[in-house]
Amino acid sequence: MTVLHHPTRWLLFVLILTVLSAVSTLQADAQQAPPFDPATVPPPESPPSALSGVPIYMEDCAPCHGATGESDGRVVGDLPAPPPPFADPTTTWATSPAEYFHVTKYGRLEKLMPPWGNSLSDEEIWQAIAYARSLHTTPGIVDAGGDLYSRNCASCHGESGAGDGPEATGDEPDFGDVSAMILVSD
Repeated sequence: MTVLHHPTRWLLFVLILTVLSAVSTLQADAQQAPPFDPATVPPPESPPSALSGVPIYMEDCAPCHGATGESDGRVVGDLPAPPPPFADPTTTWATSPAEYFHVTKYGRLEKLMPPWGNSLSDEEIWQAIAYARSLHTTPGIVDAGGDLYSRNCASCHGESGAGDGPEATGDEPDFGDVSAMILVSD
């Protein structure tokens, strides 16, 4: 009796082929992140907090990107190329928070960046991104930026950035509109 003529063995053979085909399809789908579309990125419920992102970043991002964002994490030597150094302002200069959210959620498997969307909530991803994007600055730079804003921007954009300064024309963006600001790069 051959394997293909015995009904139980034939059924088992077909079942194994079906499972292998399904696993292969799932693996192919898992490797294909959807293309970046800003309209599909869910905005954070409130402005993300870099401070809230510290523990998430340290646990999930620092092994590759490094604790201070220098791309010197403990596993960098195992990667084909170092990950983006968040401590370098040019890394985040032209990339919007929405783009970083997309990459973090869906990954870049070709660069060994894992997708975090299965283990982190959208809010946790936003917090981690806020911290990562803060690594290229210092309190002194933040204070200098605040002074610069007060002197040159607040008259139109308002003290809180709502576009309601005494010299506002009505065309100023509301910097507090999280849905709009996640689409703007540095």
